[in-house]
Amino acid sequence: MSNNLGKKQHLKPNFRILGQILISLIFIIVFIIEFVIIFELSDDNFLPGVRFDFFGIELAIIPILIIVCLFLTSTLTFGLIFSLKTIIQSIKKREMKKYKAPFIALFLILGISFISLQYYYPIWPGDLGVPPKFGPYIGYYGESDMIISWDCNYEETFTLLWGTNPDDLSNEKISNIQNWNDNDKIFHHTVILESLNPGDDYYYSIPQFSKEIYSFKTAPSIDSGEEVVFTIVGDTQAGYSIPKKNIELMLEDPDGLDFTCIAGDLVNRVDKINEWTLLFNRNTYGRISSSVPWMNAPGNHELSCEYGDCGFRENYKLFFQYEYPGNKVVLEDTPDYGLYYSYNYSNVHMVALDNFQNETFTRSQGKNTGSYFTGAQLEWLEEDLSRNSDMWIFIYFHVPMYSMGDYASNIDIINQLEPIFNKYQVDAVFYGHDHHFESFLVNNTYHFVVGGGGTSVDPMMDIEDYGDRAWNEFQLNISETDGQFDSVYGSEYQLFGELSNHYLKVKVHGSTTTFTAIRSSDGSTIVEYVLER
Repeated sequence: MSNNLGKKQHLKPNFRILGQILISLIFIIVFIIEFVIIFELSDDNFLPGVRFDFFGIELAIIPILIIVCLFLTSTLTFGLIFSLKTIIQSIKKREMKKYKAPFIALFLILGISFISLQYYYPIWPGDLGVPPKFGPYIGYYGESDMIISWDCNYEETFTLLWGTNPDDLSNEKISNIQNWNDNDKIFHHTVILESLNPGDDYYYSIPQFSKEIYSFKTAPSIDSGEEVVFTIVGDTQAGYSIPKKNIELMLEDPDGLDFTCIAGDLVNRVDKINEWTLLFNRNTYGRISSSVPWMNAPGNHELSCEYGDCGFRENYKLFFQYEYPGNKVVLEDTPDYGLYYSYNYSNVHMVALDNFQNETFTRSQGKNTGSYFTGAQLEWLEEDLSRNSDMWIFIYFHVPMYSMGDYASNIDIINQLEPIFNKYQVDAVFYGHDHHFESFLVNNTYHFVVGGGGTSVDPMMDIEDYGDRAWNEFQLNISETDGQFDSVYGSEYQLFGELSNHYLKVKVHGSTTTFTAIRSSDGSTIVEYVLER
């Protein structure tokens, strides 16, 4: 009996020592990770004035690093000292004291880690296999229809209730269901509300999906004289903090918001479900997309897959089923039907084009080897513009025509589109692909590079990477550079550029349009242009 008791007493200290050794190893690993991160961040070239979201407070990178280092270093040191004391006591066969410090330090680090994970990466349950649920999100469909979509793990059809009075949702529509690509557990639901009245408020609910009652307002008639406000940005690329900040700024804008657009590269990998979940998160675009129409164009990253061949532009085509022309018929020698379309909002005509429909597209390289648009798309564009020439005309797509950024100007696209834009007096063109802001004025048409909607800004100040094309400052006005960019195609049209995250706000009031580029970091104005017709 006494021998068994002695064994139990002997096991307790051994078990405690193993625990302290494990905790010490955790502390040491976190120490190493901390210094690796500091080294990596200090090696990056952070632009002047760039601020980051530190749990809701905008700070520069140095204060953030100081705060994090102070907390981690003090907590880890505090816990490690007492863990080592326990281990030393055991080695010297002294009486082992019970120290709470290592466990307090460990739980502090685990707690802060969980809070950080929840704040900066709220879709982490998806990494554990939990099916995401997002939506609803709406988009214009034709002249007077609205398409409403949502995604969840229910295969059964849902009933959408709707009407013009939130207390009387007596109209019903049954959802159409499709599977996500290569995923038999997640289902995409859509409903199209048809023949809606212009300028009216509508309400809808999906009782099987959510208890909320949602609302939207249809586009006013062309002769309403109402002010039109929309926003556009490119290359969100599964970012979280920047889209979150942009949406906050849009909601704070006293001018309101009628619709919003992304000019391609919504995610990095089209088959990565968690990247889409970040985009649809209730703190990013999911915060507004149930009531604000969301009208996007595809980019090159909508062709990139994490796991082999996932289908051409899946899941983009599933989520955004706009009224594409040609009844989604695939043309001969093209990889798929074109994801281009147009829509009207009052006296504004919007056109979204598709850079990646042409038969010369080389999918394995993620780029085109020849012309960027099929003849059918260009014919459709001309016919579309000819019918809407008396309206404000804005066009967006992904690959830039003019840029002093990473990819520079694209002469092939210029040769294809500029004659059409000149003929029909297009007012402004928007694109991304290059991750910065830039503005141009070409034959009375404004061109904007708006590729700063995601996680990164191109390091154009890096001379090793860009040589003579490197920017001397984080802002660029070519007229002040003494001919440095004269050899870069289209440089004579450049107005201004800045290396920053941002979005572009467009406000149309009668015969005046105002373009305002807004910094994501603090909501300040980068530059503003006014166009009179």
